Amino acid sequence: MFIIIFEGKSFRINAIQKTIVMNFNHLYHLHIIAEEGSLAGAAQRLSLSSSTLSEQLKKIEDFFGTPLFKRSGHGLRLNESGHILHHFTTEMFRVYGRILSFFDLPPSPGAAAPVEIGICEGVGEILPEKLHRYLFSGKEKLSIQTAHREILFQQMRQYLLDIVFEFKPEGGHEESPFQRRVIVPVDLVVLCHPAQKEAVMLKIKRANRVPLFVLSLFKPFAEIIMRELNHSEIWPECIHSLGCISEVERVLAISESIALLPAHSLGKEFSQTPLISLEGPPIRVGEVCLITNRTKSPAILENMSETFAENLADSHQIGE
Repeated sequence: MFIIIFEGKSFRINAIQKTIVMNFNHLYHLHIIAEEGSLAGAAQRLSLSSSTLSEQLKKIEDFFGTPLFKRSGHGLRLNESGHILHHFTTEMFRVYGRILSFFDLPPSPGAAAPVEIGICEGVGEILPEKLHRYLFSGKEKLSIQTAHREILFQQMRQYLLDIVFEFKPEGGHEESPFQRRVIVPVDLVVLCHPAQKEAVMLKIKRANRVPLFVLSLFKPFAEIIMRELNHSEIWPECIHSLGCISEVERVLAISESIALLPAHSLGKEFSQTPLISLEGPPIRVGEVCLITNRTKSPAILENMSETFAENLADSHQIGE
């Protein structure tokens, strides 16, 4: 007998080898049963008979010395011990899938690793709307995390990520071991709320300081842009950064303030936002790029679904 502590709970499991020697296939079959929630569904997926799979499940539960499922009608639901085992098998097959992917080998049915995607902090706010919806729709087998650029690039070097979406500042080209593909250019415009426009313009005319709000990603560009637009009188102490575009819109609706935001925020056309342009044309500050490892880029992109490729193509067209 041994004890597993998982998520603050301890579980006693009597792992006594009785009739079988546990191997990769047994754990794989158990993993598929858990995913399908029924013997019939798992048997069809594995091309086995339900009786064969039922007998194998009994032997596996005998091996671990504990039931792993709760029977409910024709379905099977993992119990607490089953959840623990499924947690480990999920991680095991995720790693196995990545090993196969690294060597360009076809995945085992049901054990294909998800595409591992990293989104640099702030970039999720400026992805084109169609691409953003696609990534978070749950329709594709994607694993997505948001983190600082350096953390994601370190994971990329270790082949733990397939793709990273980053914001590359204008003129910020750099040598990199990664393959970079431009998805959409990023242009910023000066905006205010229509209900506040007269008050904002009056403040600027009188050289009064006007609070400026930006996404933290674009804070380094704010002073340069405002000087280009002859609004240097509002500097230096009134620049504020907020976490998301909706927060900026809410603040501008109740204050005499201006904002620097992408001309295509989350893919919305500029005319769809409640904010209106104050003055001046959009100013190019950089690009959203898709990053992959140079050695793996062809295989990764070729294995992407057609839908993914279509979304990338549409995103590029939006920015042109």
